[in-house]
Amino acid sequence: MKQKLISLLACLLALIVAFAATGWENNTRLERYHQHLSSPNASLGSEGRGASLKTHLPIITIDTAGKEVSPVGTPKADQTIAEICVYDKQGELNSIKNEPDKRARAHIRIRGNSSRYFMKKQYKLCMIDENGIDCDVGFLGMASSEEWVLGAPILDRTLIRNYMAYNICGQVMPFTPEVRFCEGYINGEYSGVYLLTEQIQVGKKHVNISETRRGAVSTGYLLRVDRFNPNADNLENFTSYTYNLSSSVEILYPPAKKITEAQIKWITDDFSEFEHSLYSFDYNSPDWGYRRYIDVDSFVDYFLLNEFCQNYDAGSYSTYLYRDLQGKICMGPVWDFNNAFDNYMETAFDGTGIRMTSNTWFTILLRDDAFVNKVISRYRQLRRSVLSQRYLLGYIDEVTAYLGDAIDRNYEVWGVTFEPEKLDYRNKLEPDSRNPRSYEEAIEQLKDFIVTRGDWLDAHIADLKEFSSPNANKKMNNAK
Repeated sequence: MKQKLISLLACLLALIVAFAATGWENNTRLERYHQHLSSPNASLGSEGRGASLKTHLPIITIDTAGKEVSPVGTPKADQTIAEICVYDKQGELNSIKNEPDKRARAHIRIRGNSSRYFMKKQYKLCMIDENGIDCDVGFLGMASSEEWVLGAPILDRTLIRNYMAYNICGQVMPFTPEVRFCEGYINGEYSGVYLLTEQIQVGKKHVNISETRRGAVSTGYLLRVDRFNPNADNLENFTSYTYNLSSSVEILYPPAKKITEAQIKWITDDFSEFEHSLYSFDYNSPDWGYRRYIDVDSFVDYFLLNEFCQNYDAGSYSTYLYRDLQGKICMGPVWDFNNAFDNYMETAFDGTGIRMTSNTWFTILLRDDAFVNKVISRYRQLRRSVLSQRYLLGYIDEVTAYLGDAIDRNYEVWGVTFEPEKLDYRNKLEPDSRNPRSYEEAIEQLKDFIVTRGDWLDAHIADLKEFSSPNANKKMNNAK
């Protein structure tokens, strides 16, 4: 009887542990709106072309009254003003012949570094009211914001890299920007599929950190790591002046028009304190090391999500960090996956290798076996959920099915992108053989990359232990 009772208790305990583990894994998925799964118009299809188009996708029109859209770098006060109309009927097809569901005004300019030279431009929109005063506007069910990005997938022939990556990451990392597909008309001309994207910023429905108290020196903050911006408040942080970080760290919050010199110094000192601890002999000490200053899990997730996609701008460009005064420094939100999944113009990635190990901060973090073990464990967990092959390949099929005929309409305008011999070097991958010749081939390339990448990391993720293994040349690992 006693033996049966022990066996029963053991089985019950095993069930409890299994249930708890499953629940914990499911809880790793944050709530996220997926347009292709949630739109009431998803099953409606479309009809017509040009001005007669009726589509299940939202429509956004931009009218600059015949003026050229301002180029990159134009000060906001000098930028072209655009009238924006949004057509987003629920449960029926959208048409520009209908009354707009929303009207707005914005300063508009072309945005991007290499993407400024693409045939299909992406735009930054800074919203203004009828008096030209900055204001917040919400679009397509997303939270109100002063700034928006109208992304224009063109080098990404699948059209879906950013949409998929943001939504996958948004199930793992908080404050990941919301995104919505739409079809666009620029000054009356149909221009294909766009991706309206929230700009990373501080706010209750964005990066939700406490507002700075009036007169306070200490403050929560939002930082961006990117190319040097001479007009920004840039940190003189430890890794910048020691040349361990090749990019510049810019303060986005508190905003330039409100921040004080004392606050800039406080943020610089606060962030540098983390970096000093990381580059010290006590870097992995529970009491004095990096764990005192950062949300380790956010650094782990940021590393894995970008490494899985081989999004190697991460850590050097378009990289964000934030801190609430009640918490620690967090890595994120993620940003810009247009080049991910083997879509860099000049460099081919075959789905093998791990390269973010050489990025600032991670070069030292990965010397700590506790951090490495977290990365390995978290990777295996994510591979059972949002990074599983079945989930990702199914996601691609679902999104392309949702876009439907909009894909054909897009390539009636931009079909030349499947003919690399007709493109200049700024609008294609190198060499020409990397460029797909059809939409179907583009999707197949993306799927092949995901399968290859996942299989390779499954077999090699534990290789990261090599970075934390004690070695005579790694003095920081041996100094205890």
